[in-house]
Amino acid sequence: MCFPKANSFPTSVMRERSDELLLAIPGMVRDCHDNLPACLLASWTSEQLDYMHDMDWWRVNIVQTDDVEILDMHEMACTREAWVDWIACDNEYAVGDHAAVEAGAFDYLNTIAVRLRRR
Repeated sequence: MCFPKANSFPTSVMRERSDELLLAIPGMVRDCHDNLPACLLASWTSEQLDYMHDMDWWRVNIVQTDDVEILDMHEMACTREAWVDWIACDNEYAVGDHAAVEAGAFDYLNTIAVRLRRR
């Protein structure tokens, strides 16, 4: 699932009030949309990067959803390992992402873990 725009977080996947939803979201360490570094632009356009956000962005947008509560949100330790595995495969998108990783994108990329509960 991908919910990149503000105020678009669906809770319909959570059927009961006590249901929890665990997400792992590819993101940025910090927002840099106003000054995108060359290493990110080596593989992606500014429009593509508009779908990647930092943890603060996700927190601000998720808390606007009245019927969901954030139980936990943190940066995952597996980001580098996941990206190395990704660019090692022969998927055409992974091949295209290789240039950004080689240019130093790890300084800007992270994976955000989110644990939510329906209120």
